[in-house]
Amino acid sequence: MGLLTMSEQERLRKSVFEMVKKGHLKLIQASAQCALSYRQTQRVYARYLEEGDAGLIHVGRGKKSNRKHPHREEIIAKYKERYEKFEKIPKKPASAHRRLDDLDLEQILCWEYGREVQNDWTFSFMNQCYQIEKPCVVKAKAKIIVRRHLDTSVSAWYNGERLKITAIEKAKKVAEKTVSTHKMTFSERGKLGGAIGKSRSPWGRFNPYWLHPETAI
Repeated sequence: MGLLTMSEQERLRKSVFEMVKKGHLKLIQASAQCALSYRQTQRVYARYLEEGDAGLIHVGRGKKSNRKHPHREEIIAKYKERYEKFEKIPKKPASAHRRLDDLDLEQILCWEYGREVQNDWTFSFMNQCYQIEKPCVVKAKAKIIVRRHLDTSVSAWYNGERLKITAIEKAKKVAEKTVSTHKMTFSERGKLGGAIGKSRSPWGRFNPYWLHPETAI
């Protein structure tokens, strides 16, 4: 019998199945130690009892892989012969990869939005108002970049410089109501309502000068 080369996993299964064979361990416990299902453990153990240590070795070891193409080297040679002429030498042989020491990934892995600065040096973003703190390097109506980071924080930038911002409450707009102090009399309301009614009548729409003939041409 020749020399058998066993992996660490196969040696583990051998020691576990020896304990099962001697009655110190049950097959269901062996399946947990071998990280196999119970039915798979039954098949492997039956092969071990029948073939011995050779039954634990993978059946494909030492055989030629079916995935290896028989004409692999010929295909690579044909590929180089046909497409090697399209190869282009780089202008700069130095590597284009950059180290991350001088890069802030927080400013790269984020979402960017454009906003306009208001006259009071504020801007709105996602239903939140922000105040740009002094000293302010940005003018009113200028375009700035707002970045939303992975941790949901927000930063503002202008010409590559980070702005100091503070979240503030949005000012509530109060609708202005015009209150008239003059109380109209009943006759004045009647005259006004009559004039409006006459102007809205079909005859008033057809001939708007019938109420004021002197303005007619």
